[in-house]
Amino acid sequence: FDPIRMLRDEAARQNLSFHIWINPMRGFAEQEIGLVPESFPIRRWYDDPALREQNLLFSEGVIYLNPASAQARELIASGAVEALNRYEADGVHIDDYFYPPKLSLEADAASYRQYLEEGGSLSQEDWRRENTWLMVKTLGEAVHAADAAAQFGVSPRGVSSQNYNDLYIDIARWLEEPGLLDYIAPQLYFGFAHDTAPFARAAEEWNALAEQYGVPL
Repeated sequence: FDPIRMLRDEAARQNLSFHIWINPMRGFAEQEIGLVPESFPIRRWYDDPALREQNLLFSEGVIYLNPASAQARELIASGAVEALNRYEADGVHIDDYFYPPKLSLEADAASYRQYLEEGGSLSQEDWRRENTWLMVKTLGEAVHAADAAAQFGVSPRGVSSQNYNDLYIDIARWLEEPGLLDYIAPQLYFGFAHDTAPFARAAEEWNALAEQYGVPL
């Protein structure tokens, strides 16, 4: 029984585009790690204290892949390509979970210290934005290399400031990179009378940004 294959086949019958939608960094509850086979990279990393510190982040009981790690970025990209190929999908789409909003600066302090020791000069906040940039660039390039016709899209949060300040993602930089994003689908889950982000105004702001960089909204 493969529900994703069933969805893929039905999408083909309906002449619909079918995209794999993933959370690139967020994993699962730490208490569930025992359910993961020991052969899986995330389990090997968790069981080894040095690899755990290098490749994983923890926030409110949930395991995240650390985008500061090249190994973690490659795992994310290879997982997306595996799903793309297995289901002959038309694209890959990533959700709005990046760094968890309440992640303390202590959570990835070891990775940041290593970055500084290797000559880095960015603040920890900007370094996090650099990490998510590298993660998305690695992921997008892997998707396009696996299938030149596949689309790669992102669903950022509907409020731009939250993306930049809370999740440490710089959407404008992603849009500016030629050929990286084939579209953006911001999560505008707001009513027309919303106090801080009414739908019409938020949609206009995102449309202006998309038009500025020539990326479909």
